[in-house]
Amino acid sequence: MSSPPPGPPPGPPPNIGAITAPTLLGSLLNFFLFGTLLIQVCAYHVCFPNDMPAIKRLVYSIFASMALCTCLNAADAYYWFGAGFGDLARLAEPRFSAFYTPMMGSIIALAVQLFYCYRISVFRRHTEWLVPPIVVAALVQAAGGMGGGLKAYIAANGDHDHARIVLVYMWLAGDAVADILIAGSMTYLLSQASEPHTRYLVRGVMRLIVETNAFSASVAIVGLILFAGVPNSTYFICPTLILPGLYANTLLLLLLNRALPPSARAPRSVRSGSATHVDRPGAGSVLDIRADAPHERLEPFAAAPGPGPGRGRGGTTTWQSATLDMDTEMDYDDRVRGADSKWM
Repeated sequence: MSSPPPGPPPGPPPNIGAITAPTLLGSLLNFFLFGTLLIQVCAYHVCFPNDMPAIKRLVYSIFASMALCTCLNAADAYYWFGAGFGDLARLAEPRFSAFYTPMMGSIIALAVQLFYCYRISVFRRHTEWLVPPIVVAALVQAAGGMGGGLKAYIAANGDHDHARIVLVYMWLAGDAVADILIAGSMTYLLSQASEPHTRYLVRGVMRLIVETNAFSASVAIVGLILFAGVPNSTYFICPTLILPGLYANTLLLLLLNRALPPSARAPRSVRSGSATHVDRPGAGSVLDIRADAPHERLEPFAAAPGPGPGRGRGGTTTWQSATLDMDTEMDYDDRVRGADSKWM
């Protein structure tokens, strides 16, 4: 007697989109962020070949870490959605995700946050008291991310026990707190250095720091809310998956902000008292501003020698409390927004 023919394979559950979409969307965004990071690293290599060795090592180490994480993410995406298409059991396997999301993500975030701490400490004298709270928050998030990744491997991506929940809270809440403290500290310091002749430089830098840190803090908070509010879902995977790429791009964006576009090297006029100084192409477009000496003159790094309007002895251009009208200030602000200051 022959056995009855096998029935059709079971279909996917009705909530298959809610299960797979966060991981798939997070992986695609992670690939996009790595592409953006690659372009920024190439631009950094071309624009700043003489940067401090420590900063160059930081940039290239973070890039190498992100390249490794992206390759592992691609391997996982192929295992989940390619070779294992329709197999929900494969989606439950953590594979390498615990390594490149909470573990490497927390390390990259720690490196970027400590870089901000260094910049805060050298920006102005007697500001060391702003650094310890940021360092504590950064270390807490790093400990939470490392511990959460290890627990994910031990539990094989199973139920969230109490220890794992606490570690994830430490990771995401520490990220958000550190970013908020960095944005607040840098905004306070830059506003204190906002003298009339540096206001156009400070405005763009302050906006960049607040926007980037607020965005990374918002993503961490969204991931924390989804993890705590919807514990039996995968919604929190998408925002947490892109955190390493966000921090890496934030660092490169801050460093590249020092570079002026080619249009900023065109001749321009800046009124300084009764004299008018005209910048010439190649005469130095990057300014050095001392935050702890706001009334000190501003000097281009490569000012051309020789006499000229507004030039002091030795051919150095002096910038004395420039007074700009509305149109000139708006145009000049766009051109020098990426000026290189002491804290950059």
